Amino acid sequence: MCPEQRNWTEAVERCDCYAMQLAIVDTAEKHDAVAQAIYSSAVFSQWWTDVWIGASDISDEGLFRWQATGETLNYTNWKAGQPNNYDGEEHCVHLQYISKVGFKWNDDQCSKKKYFICEKVCD
Repeated sequence: MCPEQRNWTEAVERCDCYAMQLAIVDTAEKHDAVAQAIYSSAVFSQWWTDVWIGASDISDEGLFRWQATGETLNYTNWKAGQPNNYDGEEHCVHLQYISKVGFKWNDDQCSKKKYFICEKVCD
């Protein structure tokens, strides 16, 4: 968990600097592990927390892919009504914690600054 806020592209670059990638959350178990890492970090707020993960539909609207692998999403955990590409400007995915809702996914403007979570790249 990185305690600084960056836009989605900057978060990708920052993870890459550390030979890491934005987290790929491709199973329910991985979702729970990432949520737990956020929950136990200094950036967690009991009311609202946003953290970039490594998915977007930047290259093909409506087709979300993992940035690090190019693979389409097989597992998702979208918040109700999401993704919605609000105003045609939401292309990057973040894990969002909302009190009484828990951890769910949302699409948002890639230019917004949020915390982000990197993971080690395994060969």
